[in-house]
Amino acid sequence: MSRVCKVCGTRLNDDDNYCVICDKYVDAIDETERGIDKDDKSAFAVYNKSVNVMVEKKGNAKVIVFAVIGLLIVLTTVLYFVTYPSRSYGKIVEKYYHSMFEGIEKDYKEALLDEYLSSNGDKAEMRFIAYSTLNVDGCDFKYEIDKATKLSKDDKEELVRDIKDCTGADVDVSQAFKVNVTIEVQNSIDTTTGNETIWVVKISGKNYIFPNQE
Repeated sequence: MSRVCKVCGTRLNDDDNYCVICDKYVDAIDETERGIDKDDKSAFAVYNKSVNVMVEKKGNAKVIVFAVIGLLIVLTTVLYFVTYPSRSYGKIVEKYYHSMFEGIEKDYKEALLDEYLSSNGDKAEMRFIAYSTLNVDGCDFKYEIDKATKLSKDDKEELVRDIKDCTGADVDVSQAFKVNVTIEVQNSIDTTTGNETIWVVKISGKNYIFPNQE
């Protein structure tokens, strides 16, 4: 006597206890228990149709899963490239301000453009002392990047000329950002807020800070 799967109605051999359609071990019953004549082709046609529907649903589910995974990959890729500029200049900006306020002179000098540091050492030193003193006086120091703009080719060339005017050196800048920063200094009495512009320049694959000369 033929047997059928209780779940989907697939015909099983007498010794089968596993349904390849359901993909799991299932109980089986005799066809006669379900009131189905094994010679009734229309009845088994219904079973086969239901099986095909189940297979189709499983196939559709797989398509949906792969589509969702693909969408997530695309969104992740887009997000990566959208946020790439902030990662490229954000770390050096953080190092620059953090080193000044925390009084870490080594990091401060590493953040500055070498040519600027060499030609404007006194100015750089005065700025470092001014900011690091705020920490000694018990002030809270915060900075926030308001806006960062990647320079066009013409603006980058103009910046290179400004750097030469300031330092006397020719530099090969592969990429540059103009970064507007808000600085907040708070003490026990009041809070002082100011704005400044700095430039992040990439030379030989490494980012440096070129401070505002105004």
